[in-house]
Amino acid sequence: MKSENFSEEIEYEKMPIHKILSKSKKIDTKIAADQIIQWVTSNVEQFIDNQRVIYKLDLVLDHEDGVEQTTMPEVKKLQDLYRAIPDDEVINQEDFEKSLEDVAITEETKKSIDCRFSLDEVTNEIYEKMKDHEGLPELFKRMVFYYEMKGVSMGKPLIEELEGGAGIIKFEYESFPVGVKVSSPAVSVKNKEGELVEVSKGAMKEYTIPEGFTVWVEISYRSKLRSMTSLF
Repeated sequence: MKSENFSEEIEYEKMPIHKILSKSKKIDTKIAADQIIQWVTSNVEQFIDNQRVIYKLDLVLDHEDGVEQTTMPEVKKLQDLYRAIPDDEVINQEDFEKSLEDVAITEETKKSIDCRFSLDEVTNEIYEKMKDHEGLPELFKRMVFYYEMKGVSMGKPLIEELEGGAGIIKFEYESFPVGVKVSSPAVSVKNKEGELVEVSKGAMKEYTIPEGFTVWVEISYRSKLRSMTSLF
């Protein structure tokens, strides 16, 4: 994913509505679900933080330095169809119904909104297939390792055996770019006199996450020594 300035607008190639709908019918939702679960499992180390149990992951499939990412080709097909909607106005169902009462919208805009709803149905099919995916036990196994490590004693790791499960609790397409600010703290060290001396000043960086899919992952666990209770 490339870094962008907040003010930079990203333009996508558009496509006729009928063509988008035709292509959407060819999306294999089972393959798309497989690709996402495999990607999340392979990238656990990139997002895991054992202080949390819910993670929101951005799946923005773009060209990086001229090379197309192909780890999730079926998912990228659907992403590109969302981006191809002409005269696309980002609007949810509630706002759409309200607009019919308060504001006259053009027929073309209504077609674009209806097209988005059709793509949302495909996205939901993928989500339903991920909720009980056969790859979730492996995802849990890779994630729970980071929660089982409790520390080190006498040079040996302290491990608490845990059991539980991992689940996909949300999968959706976010139709707007998100600006992100990341600040790095100032770094200080003690000199020979014991005084703190600043060696690096904090910096602020700005990024834009382009519109794309987000997948929410949750892990639930308990100690194997505890009595059986519901995990989800």
